Amino acid sequence: MNLIRFGTQKVDASETCKRFNVIAPHEIAKSYFPFMKATYEEIKAADPDARVIGLSVTEDFGVKTGQFVKEMLQAGGAKYMDIASFHPYTSRELSSIAPADAMIAEFRQLFAEAGDKNKPIWNTELYYLIDQQVKHDSYEEGLIRPHHIAMRFLIDLGEGVVQSISVHENQL
Repeated sequence: MNLIRFGTQKVDASETCKRFNVIAPHEIAKSYFPFMKATYEEIKAADPDARVIGLSVTEDFGVKTGQFVKEMLQAGGAKYMDIASFHPYTSRELSSIAPADAMIAEFRQLFAEAGDKNKPIWNTELYYLIDQQVKHDSYEEGLIRPHHIAMRFLIDLGEGVVQSISVHENQL
């Protein structure tokens, strides 16, 4: 936590271990909870005003997020994150097989069931904005248009997501 304590720039928010539910799919919540708790406590000890982003779940590679989130919240994980984040790779669009609005509603519902219905939710990663298979530096990457970016921002805004994705220059 020296970065937070001694860095020259104030760290506003720190995301703890992206996509952990994919990294350790068989012991996900059991393995992630102690890491998330310790990280939260260290960050807050260094800077009580810093915000800690937890979960950072994704459904890449067919991994489902619901059970992971539920187990984390049942273990008391909500109190060790100021913000909950997700990466909606299977829920990119309203017309996706897993529609974007339904995915966000389910994510929010899990927090409501755990008694934390007002937890801020952030979309912290979505490089591929359309459901079509897209590879870096490919023809398909050129199919992404500004309206796709606007559409995703509007989906997140409409569903109450506090912070939407940042846009990389290759997405324009």
